[in-house]
Amino acid sequence: MEKPFVVDISRELIPEFSRFCVPEHRAKDEAFLKGVALKEAWVRDKLDRGEPFARIAILEGGIAGMVQFQPVPEEGIFHLLCIFVPRKEHWGKGIGSLLLDSLIEEARKPQDWNGGKPASGITVWAFSGEAEGQLSMKDFFLKRGFQPSPDDPDFLSLPLEEGFHLKGKKKPPLYVRQDEDKGRVVILYGPSFCPWEYYFCKLAEQAIEKLTPEIPIRWVNWAEEPEEFQKRGGFEGIVVNGIPIKAFVLEKEEFMREVRGALGLEKGV
Repeated sequence: MEKPFVVDISRELIPEFSRFCVPEHRAKDEAFLKGVALKEAWVRDKLDRGEPFARIAILEGGIAGMVQFQPVPEEGIFHLLCIFVPRKEHWGKGIGSLLLDSLIEEARKPQDWNGGKPASGITVWAFSGEAEGQLSMKDFFLKRGFQPSPDDPDFLSLPLEEGFHLKGKKKPPLYVRQDEDKGRVVILYGPSFCPWEYYFCKLAEQAIEKLTPEIPIRWVNWAEEPEEFQKRGGFEGIVVNGIPIKAFVLEKEEFMREVRGALGLEKGV
């Protein structure tokens, strides 16, 4: 029986790797096509920079799983962005563990971004999203020795050296309000490790348009308009009438409550 093996991303694998997360029935959806293009841009940038950022598991000639991660130089660690084995026939074959082992092996090597020292640990936010019958991300990492943060039980860490100290989940940039954003929606996005991010932005746009069809909507791609992005604090997400929306678009009731509040259509927000 063929065993899975792990390889780095090459430029030849960019197209297959970038659409790996997209379900087959959504492959021709315009939002996902855009999301895949944004991921391809993200991958090319990482390869151009020579940064370690992903590994893939190969089985039967195709990609069976992937792990994506990023250095956090100010903390001397790797942050694991996601680990994904989508097809049921690949579950239980040790692919997830193989991918995690490859990241741990990478982290223990001298890292240019860390002054030539190995990474001192690995962190991960164990978000839900597993398929029915699939081990949850959190359970997977807990079984592998990760420990939850006392401040957030879904933020986990794996020490790789003595003296490792978890500094907590890094807070995202705060939105800096701009007068020009009042009376409109601004969607701030860009190249991403996840092709679903653009899709979620489109869902947000559609929901807001349904509520208030007349409101102008501006999209700002940070890779194409860096000045517009930076003057808003480097914030990525949805801004309505100069107010950032905190709720995720799939949290429909809370998301729309915040949108209505930002538009002055609901009190108490």
